[in-house]
Amino acid sequence: MLGMIPQLQYTEAMQIQPQLKQIHGDTLIILTFYHLPRIVKHVTEGLLKMITGRDRTWVVILNNAVDPELQEYYDSISHPQCFKFDFPFNVGKALASNLFFQEYIHSKNLPQTIVSMDPDIRFSAESLNHLIDASIQLPHCGVLGMRYEDNACNPERNIFFSPKALKGLNNKIYKVSKPFMSNVGGGVFAIQGEKVLRDCNNQLFPVNISMRKFRPYLADDAALGDALKWKYINGYLEGSKASHLASGDYIVPEFREP
Repeated sequence: MLGMIPQLQYTEAMQIQPQLKQIHGDTLIILTFYHLPRIVKHVTEGLLKMITGRDRTWVVILNNAVDPELQEYYDSISHPQCFKFDFPFNVGKALASNLFFQEYIHSKNLPQTIVSMDPDIRFSAESLNHLIDASIQLPHCGVLGMRYEDNACNPERNIFFSPKALKGLNNKIYKVSKPFMSNVGGGVFAIQGEKVLRDCNNQLFPVNISMRKFRPYLADDAALGDALKWKYINGYLEGSKASHLASGDYIVPEFREP
């Protein structure tokens, strides 16, 4: 895979951080930066506040930023449960995530739960905890996303049917809405680490790298959903709620420039 990325300066971007070599059984949250500084700062500060003191929970920020203001904010982040990796140019969420997994994740250093999120997704601590809990308790599920606020940026598609009631390992009932002939939106989702390792060849976004022609953005969440759809239930977790704050050129009014 590395040969597909000329001049990536991979070694520099993936500076070894020893603590990340000891996250077996933990919760790992992957957050990728790229643009929209006001929104990214708001979302990131909220996330770091949520996970402060949360047992065995870590945030990894993969910086694809090209905006100088966002780079300045990235450089200022310091948190004992947060680790940062700075790519020299925008390689996209999928490649950045897969490169991180290649370096750090293996059978003896495998997070129990992995949460992937975009930096324009806002949610509460309660929703995050519910998502992580459901991912752990529902081994028959693959990709579990949060339900979204029904605003102009809502990525949900084809939720036609009533949610499925699924019993967890803890005998608790969780409800999951499965989209019809559509994948779970990739803004924020959880997946068990063993499924990434075993079913996705240790790639969070198991795309065919050779077909990407070095384009940073493709339907990466669709590739993950396709890899898991015949073995697991993929869907949106009822009782959780996220807000997508930007989509394309549209930004929710709260974060528009004055």
